[in-house]
Formats: sequence, structure tokens, C-alpha cells
Amino acid sequence: MAEWFKAAVLKTARPSGPRRFESYSLRHPLVPIAVVLAALLFYACSLAPGTLWGDPGKLQRAAWLLDLQLLETSHPVWVALMHPIVHLPGAEPAWLGNAGSALLSSLALWPAFRIMRRLGATSTASVTACLALAVSHTYWLHAVVTEVYALNSLVALLLLDRLTASVLEGRPPSRGGWLLLGLAAGVFSANHLLVACWIPGFAWLAARGADAGRRRQAHLAAAGGLLAGLLPMAAARLAAGLPSSAMLLADHMARSLRLEGALADVSLAAACLIYQFPIPLVIGAALAGLTRLPSRVRGPILLLYGASVLLPLRYDVKDRFAFFLPSYLLIAVVAAPGLDRILAWIQSRLAGAAGPAASCLALLAVAAPPVVYDGVARRLPGLALSRVDAIRQLPGRDKARYHLYPGKRGETSAGLFAQAALAAVGPGAVLLADFTVWAPLSYLHDVERRRPDVRLVHADAAWHLDLALRAAAEGREVFVAAVDVHPEGSPLRARFELVPIGPIHKAVLRPAGSGDTFPAGPIPAPPG
Repeated sequence: MAEWFKAAVLKTARPSGPRRFESYSLRHPLVPIAVVLAALLFYACSLAPGTLWGDPGKLQRAAWLLDLQLLETSHPVWVALMHPIVHLPGAEPAWLGNAGSALLSSLALWPAFRIMRRLGATSTASVTACLALAVSHTYWLHAVVTEVYALNSLVALLLLDRLTASVLEGRPPSRGGWLLLGLAAGVFSANHLLVACWIPGFAWLAARGADAGRRRQAHLAAAGGLLAGLLPMAAARLAAGLPSSAMLLADHMARSLRLEGALADVSLAAACLIYQFPIPLVIGAALAGLTRLPSRVRGPILLLYGASVLLPLRYDVKDRFAFFLPSYLLIAVVAAPGLDRILAWIQSRLAGAAGPAASCLALLAVAAPPVVYDGVARRLPGLALSRVDAIRQLPGRDKARYHLYPGKRGETSAGLFAQAALAAVGPGAVLLADFTVWAPLSYLHDVERRRPDVRLVHADAAWHLDLALRAAAEGREVFVAAVDVHPEGSPLRARFELVPIGPIHKAVLRPAGSGDTFPAGPIPAPPG
């Protein structure tokens, strides 16, 4: 093995002519297969076993029910593609949703490996960079829970693979191929903004990769496919009175022009990047690899990276860290040729050290991050993160470890809470739940059909008082799934006494004042 490492490094260190990158064909077809299988095995060992809090739980329910909503956070294309997967026999739908993310994240390493090789990296460096990406925090985290980001990564890297082949290998698609590329970019951009932010970089690559004699036809075909992919979702959203994905993207980009809070946002992005690759080797290799990129793709890749950072930089949501994921894909891709440069530098100064050096670099890049995440997650609960009020403490969940350690093996807190909560609710009662706790409750209630007699109402805390008064007017018992959203002195506590019953609370109406009235009409279904 050491001789193979040494041969790879010496090949990289040789001077080469202007057509150097064409000499790196995509050989060793079993190598990317081994990378995909290794990642899949790693994710299988750290996979979440069932339903989860928040977005993953919501998506597990939506995939089972084929709930194709048009909201920005509903991702109907992902739901449609995942629907047959969660209906496979022999396994729990929630686990199948988690396993689907593991499969998609593993498969995304295939085009990543191809791109790295095409950019001039050896197989050794490409394998190391792929596995470093696989064990990085945000990529790993979203590979073991039900989320849309794994599909985003696979689609974005497949498109980048094909476009770089067109530019660097002189293999432009046919007119029909350009149409399909544009269509795929449009469909998945309509499904999630993270794919949409790569469209300018893709357009630049397409302009450089089109055959000179048919460039106009290629551009028209790609643009037509893009519009065909974007328009159905945009038309449906506008008909429903909702903004299109393009309008949302423009709004998010416009926010980035404001300077208020910019320093804090940049600091957050830097902290996320450092934690993503806690061993500086990968980031350093990316900087080194940037100087080795072919000039024809360096500008487009920098544009892709800039857009991937700019979008989430001012996107004010609690899980903003996940929106930086596309930028990490590009760092890993560029780090592969950079690793070769580092190994060549070592070889030039320490003859015969290429093999041991490559082994050490691979261990640092791949084996060290999981150890770092585990160590930080074990030692930080007494420090800052556990005291951050914006990160919610949920029943049975260590909020520091949940967010700092990507692996989710044994993470059963959401399912256990939902089971106990539904068991504690009285017959025919109304159970009010905000989004985070509603997600696992709705999975058990709507997918597993537990307690169909209970009226589960998804509503923000601001709606709970009105809904509780309506339920009381109908003579129904009222339960609240989580009371941390109702601090002392809140409107709901002023009218109801919250009595603990299992993991939830029963809302008992206090004696009414002389001027009190109940809202009229049935319990509405408020927006979540």
C-alpha cells in the first residue's frame, strides 16, 4: 500500500505540459464503489433508529402520506421521490427515511470522486477527500436523519460532474443532454434554494463547455430546460398566493447587502467551517488545491462557493448551519488536488516518506474528526452551548450532544416522548403542539395511526390560548405538548392551570371572570 501511495505522489509531483489534466482518466472503477460502500456502512452504524424532532419528523410523515405542499420548507420533489422508499415492506417508515438519506449521501461521493480526479487529483487524494467529507459534521449529520440535504448534494454534484467533463474533457452533451441538465437544475432548484444558488456557476460552466459550433443551440436548450423545471412550481406557488423560489432567493440575497449584524454572521460562518473540518488539513489542502485548478473551471468554482456562502450568511433561521453544506462540498472537491500538492512537498523534502505521510494525512482527515466531535460533545454540556436559550431542551435529549455529535445511533427521545404523550391524553381530547414537538407526535398519530380519537393541532404558541378556549367551549379536554413555550405570566397560563401528566400538561380552565367570553365556532386549523 505504501508503494501505491508513493507512486501516486511521484506522479503528481512530475512536471507536466499544458494538457496535464487530460492525463488523469477516471481509472480504478472499483475505488469509488468502495468509497460509497464504506460511507454507507459508516452511516448505517450511526443511523437514527426512528422518528425525530422537527424537520426530520415532519418529512418522515410527509413522505409516507405524499403530502405535497407548496411551502418553502415542504420540498415536494423530495417528498415524491422518497414516498416509494418509505413504503418498502419490512421496515419502519421513519427508519427507511433515515436510511434513504444515508444512501443518497453515500452515492453523492461517487460524482465527488469523479470531479476530484478530473481536477487532477490522484485516487489516493480523492479517496481521502471523499471520506473527509463523509465524516464532516454537517454532511454526516444529515446523512443519518431524514432530510432533504442529501438529495441536494447528490444532484448538485452530479450536475457539476457533467459540466466539468464538458469543460475539461471536451465532451459536451448533445442538445437533448443540455435540455435535461437545465431541466434537472430547474426542478431541484424549485425544490430547494440551496440548489438554486448554484445556477449562476452552472451557467458559467455551461458557457465554457458548449461546443463552439453549436453554442447557441446548447444555451437555448439548457435555458429552456431550466425554465421548464422552474415554471410549474413557480406557477403553482403564485396561484396559491405564495412567492416563487426565485423571489425567495432574490429576497435572501438582498438581505446580504445589509451591514447590520454582518460581523456576527461572518463569525458564525467561520465557526461552522472550522467545526466542519476540525483538522486544519482539509481547509489548508483546499487553499493549496485552488492554485492547481484548471483556469477554465477556477472562476466558476469560486462563483459556486461564493453563492453557497452568501445565501446562508444572512438567512436568519435556527438551523442556518445546514445551509452552508454546499460550500463544504466544494471545499472537499478542491482539497483533493491540494492533498497531492502537500504530499509532493513532503516527498521533495523527505525522500521515501510519501507512503507514511499519505497514511498519516488520511488518518488525520478521516479518523480524527469523529473523535473530536465525540470529545467536544462530552465536555461542552457544562459550557456555552448548553446555556444557549435558542437551542431548545427537549425531553430525553441532550441538546449539546445532539447538535455537536453528528451520529444519531440510539437517538430515541422523540419517539419515546410521542408514545408517552399520546398515552397520557384523555379520550377525544385536543392536544396542542408547536412544530418541533408536533413532528414526532404527528408521525405516530398519522402514520402509525395511534390514538386516532385525539385531535392533534399543530400551532405556534401564540394560537394556543384561543384554541384551548374553543376546545373548552366544546367540552373537550385540552392538553399542551410542551410548556417551555408558555413561561410564567403568559396568556395561556393566565386562563389555564397547566397540570403535569406524564411528559405533557393538561390545561385546566381557571374560574372565569364576570366579563369573560369564549370564542365562538369550531376549533380552526391555524397555520403552523
